[in-house]
Amino acid sequence: MLQPPTPQANQPAPEVAALTSAALERLRRADPERHAHSLAVARLTRPFQTSFSRAYARRGLSIDVVATAEPRNDPPTPGAPRRLWNVVEVRSATSPQSANGSGGLSDEERAHLAGVLHDVRRNDDGRSHLFVPDEVESRHPASLLHGPLAAQWAWDQGLRDVRVLFAVRYHTIGHPRPTPLLCALMLADALEPGRRFPGVDKLRAVAEASPLEALHNRLEQTTRHVRRCGGEVHPNTLEQMRFLAALIESGSTIDPYPRT
Repeated sequence: MLQPPTPQANQPAPEVAALTSAALERLRRADPERHAHSLAVARLTRPFQTSFSRAYARRGLSIDVVATAEPRNDPPTPGAPRRLWNVVEVRSATSPQSANGSGGLSDEERAHLAGVLHDVRRNDDGRSHLFVPDEVESRHPASLLHGPLAAQWAWDQGLRDVRVLFAVRYHTIGHPRPTPLLCALMLADALEPGRRFPGVDKLRAVAEASPLEALHNRLEQTTRHVRRCGGEVHPNTLEQMRFLAALIESGSTIDPYPRT
């Protein structure tokens, strides 16, 4: 049986334009408002990505998606869906093994793609065979399932950049070890100019000074709202809030996930 190729951290840039065009056309046909939202998110994600990267670096922290394992069954059950497993590494920001080198997509291209792709399967039915949703996501498909579905769609279109796939897949629930791109996408999704919710202008002001605090505050707001409505908060969201709180409280170097 043929296996899908393993995604790589680097990918030739000419594919960006075709993938962007396909995603925007799909969004335009399905929901013009979602099309406009995704473009606005794409514009905001890049500056936020720079801010989060600098905030991590000031604390001596580097988090990156450095590989994605071959699809496999875990446990190996015949007929079970195949899954992609992201390998997320926490390193010193000065580590010579850092994967933030040259080649493949630029940070700007990654930020643009993440913004354009994140809602490409919003309000869609379907299954994600490689980016398999967990039990909490499956119980709340209307609000959470479009992350894995969007990552699956991008994969099916040929995207193999693990950083973009990781950010798109987890933008609805967060991650205990969030990359700067994931944080940037989540914050841009919350604060793009079309957003209108109580406190959004205050959050935008906070984001200018500290994107860490702005994202933490937004996740805190969302968590309170979900609980007031009797909903279920994903454990990843709580873990990411704790991660952000640790960074905010840190005066210098911190590793919330020390290597053992």
